[in-house]
Amino acid sequence: MKANSNSKKYSSQLSGMLVYQKKSLCLIAGTIVLVVIAYQFAIKKSIQLSQQNRALKKQVQMIQNAPEKLKALRERNAYYDAFIVETEDRSSNKRNDLMAASSDYCVKNNISIREVPTPVVEKVNDYIIETNRFTLKGKFKNLLQYVHYLEREENHGAIRSVRFYAHKPPRQQEKELLLDVYIQNLVKFYNYEN
Repeated sequence: MKANSNSKKYSSQLSGMLVYQKKSLCLIAGTIVLVVIAYQFAIKKSIQLSQQNRALKKQVQMIQNAPEKLKALRERNAYYDAFIVETEDRSSNKRNDLMAASSDYCVKNNISIREVPTPVVEKVNDYIIETNRFTLKGKFKNLLQYVHYLEREENHGAIRSVRFYAHKPPRQQEKELLLDVYIQNLVKFYNYEN
């Protein structure tokens, strides 16, 4: 009889533990469901609104900076318009003007023009990009002043590259300083066939 009462006591304890485990599992499952529902209705919407708020603040900041950006773009446009030559045919007098101004300056400042290869011409949409290269020989200060002269005082195109380098000609003891200058011009090309 004692064995019977012990087994009943043990089985009632076991069933009490099973009920406790079921309650715990139900509590965990309910918590998970509650968290998912709370996320769907409250947290998800808050996150979306926070992201939308950041995007709108960026747009407002862009709108506030628009006048400065517009002014900068107009200045940049005016800068590039200064280099555009409008012409009805593909030829340009810019190269001749550049060569004349360069030769006058070089004669006055003890600089010799070593090489003037033919320009590289490339057509892009309605524009022709003409790249001229000059190789000059002289003293560093004079060559640097020539670059400044082209950049500030003359309007013969945009200086795209400048390279100083030393060169030792054959049968000479001393090296000479050379300067390569690349100047680009934009030529507006009107196509009357269209």
